[in-house]
Amino acid sequence: MTKRSIITWLAVFNAVLVAALVLASRPDSPAFAQGAGPSGGFASVTAKAAGQSYDVLYVLDVPGRKLYGYYPGGGQGGKIMPTPPRDLMKDFGKQ
Repeated sequence: MTKRSIITWLAVFNAVLVAALVLASRPDSPAFAQGAGPSGGFASVTAKAAGQSYDVLYVLDVPGRKLYGYYPGGGQGGKIMPTPPRDLMKDFGKQ
């Protein structure tokens, strides 16, 4: 291989690397958690449980005005354990 062919191959290789870098760095399409349409009356969020190493999934039932919590149960089964629902009207003092 001549010096010119080595330089050509290196230039082609660098062009491929630049193209891969440009394609990998383009922004992803945005993800919308709740669109503009009707949400069905539910919202959810995860949060770290106080004093624990796991997250809790909180589900808010807006029409029913209740808050539900779900956490991972101990053991290998991978079961999700529910917490007793909270009555938000009662918690916030509105009867």
